[in-house]
Amino acid sequence: SPSRPGISSPIGLSISLSSPYATIWPPPRFLRGHAAAPQRRRDRRQHHRYHHHDPHADEGRGGTGERPRAGWRPLRREPLAWVGARGDTEGIAVPLPLVLLPDTCSLHQYVVRMLKRARVPYRVSHSASGVAGLQMALAAGLGISCLNRSAIPAGVAALDPSTASSLRLPALPEVEFCLLPPRRGEAPVVQAAREVLAEQLG
Repeated sequence: SPSRPGISSPIGLSISLSSPYATIWPPPRFLRGHAAAPQRRRDRRQHHRYHHHDPHADEGRGGTGERPRAGWRPLRREPLAWVGARGDTEGIAVPLPLVLLPDTCSLHQYVVRMLKRARVPYRVSHSASGVAGLQMALAAGLGISCLNRSAIPAGVAALDPSTASSLRLPALPEVEFCLLPPRRGEAPVVQAAREVLAEQLG
């Protein structure tokens, strides 16, 4: 709500981002600006679809292999990769043990769709509630999954081509992360935050 003349009012800024981006959040410059907007918060909930986002968020980022919609601002592209515990992939066999996010996640749905299309048997060996849990399960050797490059943690590595071929894993595309378009009547602080995010995450 507007503040009265001469009286400052704190401004809340809600930021919604896809789970893979949560692994590289926050940008250093955004941390330095925290004092200017102490009520800024982030929302680490997974965007289930590229075009679905939190209607209450001022900013949002999502990512899929689809073409960005009109008004969406591309930030970066990253390759997707089949990944597993580093140095512990020799025992992987069909049905493939998958480590996935919940089935409401677009990446979960994409992986399952790709494997079904390639007729590769699989089973869900572990379902993680978030990317951090998924990364720990992968590092512990509970199975394999699909991640974008910047979300691959220590102890996890992309499967080598020979392993991927022997398991009949389908080739994966790149994923594109985009900034949602501005809203009508957007506050100046949101516009400024949008430019910082585009600069830091692009």
